[in-house]
Amino acid sequence: LLEQQGVKCRCKRCHANFSGAGGNVFNGWCCRHCHAALSEEVVQCAECKTVVALGDRSDRLRRHAEAINQLRGAAQYVQTTVKSAAGGANIPAPAIAALQRAALELQAVRPKGSRWLAGAWGTVRSCLLSLRAFPEAAIVLRKAEMQLCIELGAQRTVCVKEASAAEGLTVGAAVDDPWARRFVAALRLQDPSEAALATGCKRRLGPKGDGGYVVWDHGRRPLCDHLLSYGVDTTVDFEWELASSGAKVMLFDHTVEALPRQHPNFKFRREALAERALDGACGTLEDHVRLLLGADAGEGDVGQAALKMDVEGAEFEAILATPPEVLNCFDQICLELHWLGRPSRGGDFSVKAQALEKLTKHFVLLHAHGNSY
Repeated sequence: LLEQQGVKCRCKRCHANFSGAGGNVFNGWCCRHCHAALSEEVVQCAECKTVVALGDRSDRLRRHAEAINQLRGAAQYVQTTVKSAAGGANIPAPAIAALQRAALELQAVRPKGSRWLAGAWGTVRSCLLSLRAFPEAAIVLRKAEMQLCIELGAQRTVCVKEASAAEGLTVGAAVDDPWARRFVAALRLQDPSEAALATGCKRRLGPKGDGGYVVWDHGRRPLCDHLLSYGVDTTVDFEWELASSGAKVMLFDHTVEALPRQHPNFKFRREALAERALDGACGTLEDHVRLLLGADAGEGDVGQAALKMDVEGAEFEAILATPPEVLNCFDQICLELHWLGRPSRGGDFSVKAQALEKLTKHFVLLHAHGNSY
């Protein structure tokens, strides 16, 4: 958004601070029922309660890809024709119409303010500027300029709204909200323990950046018998290393259609993690533990199990909804915590505080570091 407004800030702090701003708008999708803006990860529309099924995800991805390909093809044809025609005498009318259709098709799946819509109408405008003397092109050009202003205005509105809602949580300052104070206290409980250093060591698995995790290596191979992994995106290097050592890995991610690479010990389900199950969209940690282990959680010897979670803020409510006996199935947890300072994302301070307190009742923190994204 900063770059689209002409600001070229390169500092890592700005990129980190704005990385999630308006995620349901800038990179989001439209609800098929009420057209409300939805983030990539959401499994149920907050406005109309419509469940985002896997078929809906596949359909919107297909329509998006078709519209983008149509837009690029029409833009290339228009630009080539204008360059080859003396003074723009030959007006590619079908291609001009195709440009507009592609942008309108994107409007059916992307919300107002989407970076994709701003880019699409910007492309239409740049292609038709040299043809504005012709009536057919001038009409579409005026519409493109009007829509581009609408999209950029919507982005500014979302950014202002996001910034005003993001009240800072300063650890050293007085905080009026009792849940905020309790949340800070819960964060202070997350002090790395030195007690386990005598029986193992820290070890990083996976890539150096996002997708890599520090685990506790006790010397046993495989490191765990089972791994329940939430969040695939574009890399499974962490899971690959564990699977290659003999661990059975079950991966979940509702935002991708397939794994970026395969392994004989991988099993993949296109399903989200949530505090309650919704058919065809998401399941609970308790459901997935039973699915992975093939037995009731907490019963029998299931070996050593590990949990990895990178679910963009859904981790807090998912942890709160998980019975203690299910959490006790895991020997160690690799967990990303999102939106710690924003009560408007991933649950308010009470949800986050209680989730962290629940973890401290069952686990000892061995390592913590900032996001290496």
